[in-house]
Amino acid sequence: PIGPTFLAVGARVGSIFGSDGFERVPIDERFFTGGSTSVRSFTERELGPEDDGGKPIGGLSSGVLNVEYVFPLAGDLKGALFVDAGSVSRESFAPFEDLRFAVGAGLRYQLPIGPLRLDYGWNPSPKGDEAMGALHLSFGLAF
Repeated sequence: PIGPTFLAVGARVGSIFGSDGFERVPIDERFFTGGSTSVRSFTERELGPEDDGGKPIGGLSSGVLNVEYVFPLAGDLKGALFVDAGSVSRESFAPFEDLRFAVGAGLRYQLPIGPLRLDYGWNPSPKGDEAMGALHLSFGLAF
């Protein structure tokens, strides 16, 4: 907390070492990122390696960094500014290989059981057919 405001910082890093390679690790055990609790300029699980059809296939390593500043607006309504960075790699031990970013703002409405969040994350450097950003409506803390 910083007076009536607060600053939150988060970091997550993970890696899977598959001796038989990427294809031998089941898709439900791979890392995925993007969405309301990671890199908010991407929709849920959309950041990272894709198959030939453009569908996410996850990776063997992932890293996510978040910084969020929340400030009061009126009553239980708060504003938020955030910066996210993250990546997913097909390789083990490469969590920050191709960092992607989100810069954004959001609203927080404090309910008795936690915040209702509305965030828009802007993608400052979209690649290929990536969207310019993503809108997220979610419940609970961002990270």
